[in-house]
Amino acid sequence: MINNDGNEITVNPHSENRKTARLRDGKCLIFTTNFEKSASELISTYFGKDVIEKIFNCFKNWLDLQQVRHFEEGNIDVYIFSCYLAYLARALYKHHLGVTGWEGVEDSLEELGRIRKTTLDFGSESRDKISVLTKEQKEIIEKFGFADALF
Repeated sequence: MINNDGNEITVNPHSENRKTARLRDGKCLIFTTNFEKSASELISTYFGKDVIEKIFNCFKNWLDLQQVRHFEEGNIDVYIFSCYLAYLARALYKHHLGVTGWEGVEDSLEELGRIRKTTLDFGSESRDKISVLTKEQKEIIEKFGFADALF
């Protein structure tokens, strides 16, 4: 409580308000309209979104993207698309490679980033050639099921 008596201002804590506020310390509310899921499923879904945000931040830092300071329509679209790519990368790596952390994803993306594709034009005919693949690159491509398309 704040009292202003002329030139003197005194501040005294309101003990009842402090007790009430202390009851909520460390607690949060997750509001949902999905009544089909149990509490544990909702909490799992909620914390699963945190993983996507973390991977998005890793992508953003890895690609040296600047912060989104103004949420205009175009920026929101890019943000959502980047989050989708982060989620897709996480899901693919978890499903095909069993990788759950960002480090494994980053290492394999850097390994795949070394692959070069060249198109040779012979008049009306053209052929696509890719660089000689390392053992690691071949393993990653085979685990993703892209080997038939490339070899």
